[in-house]
Amino acid sequence: MKKKTKAAILALVASVLLVGVALVRKLRRRRLPRAPYVNHAAEREHYINSILRGSERLCVSQIRMKPIAFHHLCNILTEGEHVRPTIHMSVQEQVLIFLRIIGHNDCVGAIDGIHVRASVPPEIQGRFRGRKDGTTQNVLAAISFDLKFTYVLTGWEGNAHDSRVLNDAFTRLGGFSIPEGKYYLGDAGYGNKNGILPPYRSVRYHLKEFSDRLPKNE
Repeated sequence: MKKKTKAAILALVASVLLVGVALVRKLRRRRLPRAPYVNHAAEREHYINSILRGSERLCVSQIRMKPIAFHHLCNILTEGEHVRPTIHMSVQEQVLIFLRIIGHNDCVGAIDGIHVRASVPPEIQGRFRGRKDGTTQNVLAAISFDLKFTYVLTGWEGNAHDSRVLNDAFTRLGGFSIPEGKYYLGDAGYGNKNGILPPYRSVRYHLKEFSDRLPKNE
């Protein structure tokens, strides 16, 4: 009798606990703030239309040409297969972004990390072994469009991520800095942040990505 009573009590306690957990989860779901749905594709299309279908003065101030010249340029690039639409972006949007960038001189250069051979003591070689063969150091370099190095940071271990090296460059006294309103081109390893513009998704840019599929246009 005692065993049956004990089992019944345990079953009752378990049921109460399950009900309590269910109530807590329900309350949490109710309190969870829901962010509004944002249709980014529609927002981009609205922005493009505001430039191309607005006043000619606005269009010239944004992309340095009138709408009729812009559409003519897009037709030339499309017919010659110099630019193709992607699943994420139309030809018009690609061209507009390009013209917006070069027309306002916001981009001041490019940054990247390169692995340089390093001779280090055996006890710390593990930290200097990364994606490359042997021991290397991850060197951050920034270069301007006139092919001059504007910043170089050496000494980081080969297994250090590019974004970690970049963050260290920002925090160093007299280290790497980006002028207000300007940005550097960087690869996907740096992420999208203020002052750094990585490539669009699904865009090939490493040489190894062209090994079996050669570029088809300029």
